[in-house]
Amino acid sequence: AQGLGHRVGHPIHDIMRGMKSEHCKRKDSLTTFTSPNYGIQTCSDQEWRIATDFEFGKQFAGGQHSRKIQRLQDLMALETTKLAQLIEPEVVAIVLYTGEI
Repeated sequence: AQGLGHRVGHPIHDIMRGMKSEHCKRKDSLTTFTSPNYGIQTCSDQEWRIATDFEFGKQFAGGQHSRKIQRLQDLMALETTKLAQLIEPEVVAIVLYTGEI
């Protein structure tokens, strides 16, 4: 019998690299979907880039839903981030899940 790693892949110990791979390197990374919270047409590759590359992401700022795009280093410097002792992958995950902090 083969283990779960054979079916879904082995874990990537570099969390950011693993998250990027999940969002940008999978066969459905460029498949568009409509976000349930804002009704925005997007794909996981684009959302990763918006969350991690400010220069890319700022073109999506504002719009119908007043989307706020922030630099990752600015989010890491927030007092809330420091108090919660969040690490970079956790902040990126929050942005990916909620759209902003």
